[in-house]
Amino acid sequence: MKIIAWNVNGLRSVERNGFSAWLKKSGADIVCVYDKDGYIGNSTTLEIGYAVGAGKPIYALAAAEELCRHVLFREIVTSPEELVKKL
Repeated sequence: MKIIAWNVNGLRSVERNGFSAWLKKSGADIVCVYDKDGYIGNSTTLEIGYAVGAGKPIYALAAAEELCRHVLFREIVTSPEELVKKL
């Protein structure tokens, strides 16, 4: 199982740098996208929605402030270790 973690400053900025092409080539089974400052913008929410539409499970380490994002999460886990157990 290949797991990749990517610290982003908004997915739009990483997309300009070829994130989608890199991700397709990576062969990752799991991708963890996070912003070290805790911000999740509209573009990230749209990407999460796209993943849900493609049948990918979405887990979060904290509840989202935006109510619209809650429906996208399969579950909120309390630690990375708990997430690994679910996978």
